[in-house]
Amino acid sequence: GLMGVGTPLGAAEPDLVAPLRGLSVQRGPETVALGTLFDARAPTVVSLWASYCVACRGESATLVSAGKQWGATVLVVLSDVDDRDAAAKFRRETGTPFDLIPVAPAQDDAVEAVAPEGFPTNFLLAGGRVTRIDRLLEPADLALFFSNR
Repeated sequence: GLMGVGTPLGAAEPDLVAPLRGLSVQRGPETVALGTLFDARAPTVVSLWASYCVACRGESATLVSAGKQWGATVLVVLSDVDDRDAAAKFRRETGTPFDLIPVAPAQDDAVEAVAPEGFPTNFLLAGGRVTRIDRLLEPADLALFFSNR
C-alpha cells in the first residue's frame, strides 16, 4: 500500500530505487539503465506494466492524470515476457499517450527485485521522496503523494 508521503530517497535508495535505476530497458536499438530516463527529484511515475495484466489495463486513466494533473513524467516499463504487439495494440486502442519501454531480455532477477509482488508495481518519486505501490494505482495515491511536495 501507499505509505504516507513517501520514504526519503536516501533511506530508500538501497531497497527501492537502486534496483529501479539499474533495470536494463530497451530504447530503440540500445539497452540503457532505466535510471538514465528519469530525475528522481522531479515528479515521476514509473509503472511496471504488462498488457496481459487486467489490473494494469485499468491504470491507464490514472497514469494519464499523473501527467496532466500533477505534471509528472510517466514511464511505463513493459514486462519482459509481454507480447509487444499486444501491448502496442492496447496502447493504440486506448489512446494511451505513453511510450512502452520494454525491459531488456533475461532479467528475471532484476524484475523480481523491483516488482516482488508482480504487476502492476508503481513507483512515485518527487522532491527526494519515493514510495512503491504494489497494487493498482489510484488517483488518491497521486494526490496524497504529489500534493505533499
